[in-house]
Amino acid sequence: MEIALQKWDALRHAIDEAHSVIDLTKIWDKVEAYRYALKIAGEARPVVRKAEEIKLRAERRAGELLRDMEKPESGRPA
Repeated sequence: MEIALQKWDALRHAIDEAHSVIDLTKIWDKVEAYRYALKIAGEARPVVRKAEEIKLRAERRAGELLRDMEKPESGRPA
């Protein structure tokens, strides 16, 4: 259990330190794989929910980064 907690803490730290949406997408993919494996393995619901919580953190952080990006003057994405 201690190892799992260290992994979750490392992922949380990686989300906080991410500077691009691409990095966050990679983290999101990794957490989704963990969540799916935990669910298939029949882990307790609180453990699976922890993975879901971290996935949501990555999504929120990506939204923050996208919101803070400069918009082009033409109004169209570059």
